[in-house]
Amino acid sequence: MNIQKYKTIGGDISTTVYTLVYNDKNQVIEKTAEDESTVYTYEDGQIVKSEYKYNDELVYTYTYSYNANGDLSSEKRTDHTSEDAITEVLFTIVDGNVTVENRFGDDYTAAYDTKNNPFKGLYPAAYAAINVGIASVNTNNPVSGTLADDVVTYEYNADDYPTKASYTYFDGFATVEKTFTYYSN
Repeated sequence: MNIQKYKTIGGDISTTVYTLVYNDKNQVIEKTAEDESTVYTYEDGQIVKSEYKYNDELVYTYTYSYNANGDLSSEKRTDHTSEDAITEVLFTIVDGNVTVENRFGDDYTAAYDTKNNPFKGLYPAAYAAINVGIASVNTNNPVSGTLADDVVTYEYNADDYPTKASYTYFDGFATVEKTFTYYSN
């Protein structure tokens, strides 16, 4: 069973419903929302390119590179709204977890627990591979590093998936609480 639709909620002000479109090989070939779409191009079972459009205008083109293990190593984004400016994110992935994410020349690091990440197994492999990141798709859950003040705590269910997470930022000044809810068919 594949995810067909999902929501992102941006506080109290916005909710976006995304629809994933699959081909006969169980590959996500397009992600759509009300005024936006992203189309994915595959080679050898991996996503190598995507094009993001808003109101039918090309905004970003992404190209993806992989290491010998098939893990994402680089995501290059061309911004067509800014003289085709190119930015690149570099990833170091160990045992299915992003341990270093280099954005704009800065390294963000993380160490992980041994429990199941809530996004693990949610998407087909190729789509999951381009959605990695310290706070995204991984095998396990980040517990320390530069994503928070080295204070990330979890509560888990009987299947070792988190049900709650607490992230502390800015030397204890702010705490973000997350709740995870799982549904089965």
